[in-house]
Amino acid sequence: MVGWAGGLRVLWNGGTQVYVRVQPAWASNLQGLCGDYNQNKKDDYKKQNGITTETAYSFANSWKTSDDCSDATKNEQTPCEINPLRRTFAETMCSLINDVQIFSGCHDVVNPYPYYENCLFDACGCDMGGDCMCYCEAIETYVRQCTS
Repeated sequence: MVGWAGGLRVLWNGGTQVYVRVQPAWASNLQGLCGDYNQNKKDDYKKQNGITTETAYSFANSWKTSDDCSDATKNEQTPCEINPLRRTFAETMCSLINDVQIFSGCHDVVNPYPYYENCLFDACGCDMGGDCMCYCEAIETYVRQCTS
């Protein structure tokens, strides 16, 4: 975790997740991939040139810092369609999110469905060499949302 006296805190879990927290004094004074912190979701995809776009891909590509990075593009198939052999594994591991014994209190507060779908996406598309990093972080995101 990195903290700053100016009211900024960055937490990296050592894998693929970064959490950024800022004090209210920063409201409307930020820009970039984390948004501008103005409570207006309609302008969250503001590109580096200040123009708001409709797609996450155009938005993300505008913030690239190196031409060596290829553009993000939409794949018409889900990772589970591309890697069907991983689907059963992903469904088994991600089913923890839907387990009412484990997350009974959480299900009343946070709908598990989108987190389960995101977990399937990550677990089927895993190419990081560590299966747990792919589905564990998706489950961690659900837990974090439930406890916040």
